Amino acid sequence: MLDSILLATDLSQRSDRALHRAVALARQSGAKLTILTVVDDEQPDDMREDQVNHAHRQLEASREALCQGIECTVLVEQGDPTDLVLTHARNDEPDLMVLGPHRERNLWDMLYETTGQRIARMTHVAVLLVVEPAETKYNSVLLATDFSPASTAAALLANEVAPEADLHALHALHVPYGAMGRAAGGGADNSLEASFRADAKTADANWRGSFEAPANLSETDIQTGSAEALFNQIVQAKHVPLIAIGAHGRVGAHRALLGSLVTSLMRYPPCDLLVCRPH
Repeated sequence: MLDSILLATDLSQRSDRALHRAVALARQSGAKLTILTVVDDEQPDDMREDQVNHAHRQLEASREALCQGIECTVLVEQGDPTDLVLTHARNDEPDLMVLGPHRERNLWDMLYETTGQRIARMTHVAVLLVVEPAETKYNSVLLATDFSPASTAAALLANEVAPEADLHALHALHVPYGAMGRAAGGGADNSLEASFRADAKTADANWRGSFEAPANLSETDIQTGSAEALFNQIVQAKHVPLIAIGAHGRVGAHRALLGSLVTSLMRYPPCDLLVCRPH
C-alpha cells in the first residue's frame, strides 16, 4: 500500500508532468505527499537566495492549486541535489519516489549516468520516472519479467500504482546464436529456441507460484528478441503509458549492475517507467 510519496523536482517545465502524476497518485491512494526541490549551493549567495525564494513561492502556489484534500509538505533545501534526494529517501523511507525526465545532454549522457539512473542505483526506494502527461489514470502496464524477486516487486507495486490497469507480463527470451541459426535456415535453431522457451515457461510457473499474483496480471508473453527493442515496439504499437521493471544488483553497486534494460529505458524512456527493488 502506498502510504508516502516523495516527489523530487527541479521546478522546470519538464517536471510538471511528474508533479501532476505524484499528486494524482497521492489522491488515488491517500498517501502523504512530500515535494522536494534542492537549490544547488555551488553558486553566488545572492543568486542562491533568489532561487530559494522563488522555489518557495512556486511550491506554495502548486500546493494551493493542486493539493487540496491531500496531506502535502513542501521542502526547499540547499546543497547537492542528488545527495539530498537520496538522504530524504534513506531517512523518510517513502514507498515511492517520483522524478521527471533528465535534461538531455547527448555526449554527457553517453559517457555518464543520468541523475535518475544514479538515484535508482543508489536507493532501495521504488522510482517512478514520469515523461507522459498525467491527465488520466494508467489504463495499462507493461511488466518486464525475468521471473526474479525484482519482477515480483515490480508486479506488486504496479498493481498499487495502477490498480485498474491491465498488467501485461512480457519476457524477452534470449536464444544464444539464434540469429546465426535462423540466417542459416537450420532446424537445430528451432530446437534450441524450443528448449529455451520450455525453460522459460517452467520458470514462469515457479515464479507465479512464489507470490500472490494480482488478479489483473496476464499470462506471460514470451517473445524472442532484444528486450529493449521489444518493449519499445509494444509501447509504440499499443500506446502503453507505463512500464514496470525490477532493478538488479546491490543498492549503490556499479551502474552496470542496475540492469542493462533498466539503464537503457531510463536513459531513453518510451513512456513512464516504474523501477522497483526486490523486497
